[in-house]
Amino acid sequence: MDSLHTTESAYWKAEAERLAGDNARLQAENAELRARVSELEGQIGALTERVTTLAKLVFGTSSEKSKSVEMYTPFWDYLPKSVTYALQSKF
Repeated sequence: MDSLHTTESAYWKAEAERLAGDNARLQAENAELRARVSELEGQIGALTERVTTLAKLVFGTSSEKSKSVEMYTPFWDYLPKSVTYALQSKF
């Protein structure tokens, strides 16, 4: 019975160590992905500003500009909510 207990104990100890390693790896991956999301959100902000500037150059300040932006509203349905909000708040 002692050898069974020792074997089982060793198994669970190894399993705990493996899971701790997995946890550390996943936490590092999560940190990298969060950094990437932040970077991409910055790029979205910069691109949104460019779109706004270009839209002003193309459409000017006339009321037609808002109509042309509304024409693309269905496209926003395919974007994540954070992107949609950022784009809509610029227009």
